[in-house]
Amino acid sequence: MANLSSGSLNSRSKIVNELPNSANALSSVAHSSLPTLSIKLGERNYSHWRSQVLPALTSYALDGFFTVSWLNSSITESMFRHVAKCGNAYEIWNTLELHFQSFSKVRTLHLRNLLQSTKKESMSVNEYILKMKELRDELVASGVQIGDEELLLYILDGLGPEFDAMVANLVANSSTATLQEAQILLHKHEMRTEKQNSILSNFHGMSSALLATKQASSDVGGVSQFQIPFVPQFQNTRAGGVIPHNIGSPSTIQPTTS
Repeated sequence: MANLSSGSLNSRSKIVNELPNSANALSSVAHSSLPTLSIKLGERNYSHWRSQVLPALTSYALDGFFTVSWLNSSITESMFRHVAKCGNAYEIWNTLELHFQSFSKVRTLHLRNLLQSTKKESMSVNEYILKMKELRDELVASGVQIGDEELLLYILDGLGPEFDAMVANLVANSSTATLQEAQILLHKHEMRTEKQNSILSNFHGMSSALLATKQASSDVGGVSQFQIPFVPQFQNTRAGGVIPHNIGSPSTIQPTTS
């Protein structure tokens, strides 16, 4: 992160301290002329905020006379506690610079670790890529530049084994494939995989249901529902008696003799 040189800062502080009347007069004019910033300084947007503050001051040739009220109006309440005791604009600027130098290093390491370790897991492709883009944007806001090609490699590294073939193809063409093109291809691959898994799941479900039905039908009373039931047959004897003809032969049915 760039710094204002100590010599320059001391010089500006000396001007502010030695010429309070001139500084206050100029600050009053500056505050009414300087544009309203589109953002307010928070913990995560210092680089963006700083990039708007310095050009605005420089364009009015006022970078040596920081306007206290204007700076304070561009700081969120949560950040204002860091500069509440500052006596002039130089102290405000220097305090913020030192704070974010330390904070930015820690946060940059944390964000880089998240970018390297985040996995797709149960997220959809679009949700996963959006999360990775958000991490990249936070790094950029901290002053670290991450290009689309580098981000794509981080994204591919966090995909599961079902994307191996697609990953191999995209890695080989990472220098030519855009991030948007890669996202479209990965999303299509995800949709095809989900469709195939759905078909297989339905097939296995039907197979299991048929097997269960067949098993249940063969287990009813220990006798298949397709087995011909045993019905005793009877025949008349010449003596006029009636005796069962097929006892002991349940599998064989013979015709009766009159």
